[in-house]
Amino acid sequence: MRLKVVPMRLRGVPIAKAKLLYERGVNGDLRVEEVHDPLLKRTVRVARLVEPDAVLKPDLLLPLLDVQLLWMSSDGFTVAGFERVAVGGSATDYAQSWWVRSP
Repeated sequence: MRLKVVPMRLRGVPIAKAKLLYERGVNGDLRVEEVHDPLLKRTVRVARLVEPDAVLKPDLLLPLLDVQLLWMSSDGFTVAGFERVAVGGSATDYAQSWWVRSP
């Protein structure tokens, strides 16, 4: 489903709501699926924003792991989870929320 996604946090820190209203967001195809996470050693629900016309479907944003729907209305919805950032040989998980709406 082609949608616009606005990340609501930067490295786990919330972005001011006034600033979010002016963010352009990223347009792409939103996909939600369950996959096995080797670090957590369990199945997690993952939201991905991908380029719909690309053959390999690269991620346009870091995937959102353990994603949950927080709220939904006629003008959009918000999902929350965490994003995993690889640094050197290790990874750090940061809280993240996406404000999702039509492009």
